Amino acid sequence: AFHELFTFADRWDCLLMAAGSVGAVVHGSAMPVFFLLFGDLVNGFGKNQTHLSVMTHEVSKVRLTVSPAFPI
Repeated sequence: AFHELFTFADRWDCLLMAAGSVGAVVHGSAMPVFFLLFGDLVNGFGKNQTHLSVMTHEVSKVRLTVSPAFPI
């Protein structure tokens, strides 16, 4: 059965499996979150093509959202 896979796992093994699972969830959710933020950025450019000040404001809002996530 499934639980037999963990017969010889000690606490350290369980901790590492839990940390790996959390890391996998974070890593797997990074791309969809990036697509949402990038979509907001593209919409900021596209909706306000004729109004430069509004476009700059919209792009700056997205930049402030993205900056803490990708501190390069």
